[in-house]
Amino acid sequence: MRFISVIPARSGSKGIKNKNIIKIGNKLLIQHTFSAARKSKTHQNFVLTDSAKIKNIAKKYKINSEYVRPKKVSKSTTSLIDTLWDFSRWLEKKGIVYDFMVILQPTSPLRDYKDINNSIEIIKKSQ
Repeated sequence: MRFISVIPARSGSKGIKNKNIIKIGNKLLIQHTFSAARKSKTHQNFVLTDSAKIKNIAKKYKINSEYVRPKKVSKSTTSLIDTLWDFSRWLEKKGIVYDFMVILQPTSPLRDYKDINNSIEIIKKSQ
């Protein structure tokens, strides 16, 4: 089974301005998720963003940032499903094959790589 991690992180935010790049502890909020993704058993890690700053941070963590999140799926009213649908079409065009997407929201910084790996193992065992 092939697992990819998907980190949706658009730049605009209604509640907390630029929340994904606010410092939490000694790291930016997004870095907590990038770090967990890198240490996890996922086969590839992708960030879905419209932010050049987040893309630059992703590159430091070797998170794939090639996908350019279009404006039509970067609005505050856009559902995650619409974003994932657009992204899955991009993956298909690139010939990237996967069985499961592991969605890692940057707003869950307490989730670590062990939590991700445990979830993957549950899926593998349940078939």
